[in-house]
Amino acid sequence: MAIKHKQKQILLSAAGESCLKDPIADPSKRDLSVKNLKKAVAQSTKAKDNFSVKGYLQSMPPLTCRLKHSLDPGEATCRGTVINGKCLQCNMEGVTGVYGYSSELVIADDAFDNQHSMVLKICDAAGFALFGCKATEFMGLDQAARAEKQCAVMQEYYKFTVMVMNADKQNAIAICTGAEPIVPMTPTKMLEDKAGSSSEQVTDARGRKRRAGDQ
Repeated sequence: MAIKHKQKQILLSAAGESCLKDPIADPSKRDLSVKNLKKAVAQSTKAKDNFSVKGYLQSMPPLTCRLKHSLDPGEATCRGTVINGKCLQCNMEGVTGVYGYSSELVIADDAFDNQHSMVLKICDAAGFALFGCKATEFMGLDQAARAEKQCAVMQEYYKFTVMVMNADKQNAIAICTGAEPIVPMTPTKMLEDKAGSSSEQVTDARGRKRRAGDQ
């Protein structure tokens, strides 16, 4: 796990991108559960607020990427969507565009129960932290390789950094801006070459026992 994390950090540095691990000064907004994050978001009065949350990456639809005018985070740079060479945000034509991550993920307090879960949009830095490559490189992979990258991060326990855009309280958008693995999930089934019955128990990352055949 340490090697995997180190490789991601090297890739992040090489790409000139970074995911801040602890961008939140207020201790009450750090290392929240998903349940408490939802409460904090509902009570937030800021137009833009930052939190960190620890939870499982529970599910994710097939990852998608879209062409953007630019990935530069600078305020003077347009990051609008490009279709047929035209930026839909600034109306500039003849734009080649660059691929950026454009998908969602579901985080939860329990990898196997969505009682306390939350949908987050993925920004480019978060996508890079999760998959170890830029969206352009991800799009260059075949479908099987993309699916393999997604499967590799599923049901792991992460520390996520989350930016909440509260311009409209009824339409607040929660964006995952960073992801750092804490501890991998213990597989919910025993290795095929290990002797044992289906009644054997395994323990997940939080010490809870599950039967070997549970999904």
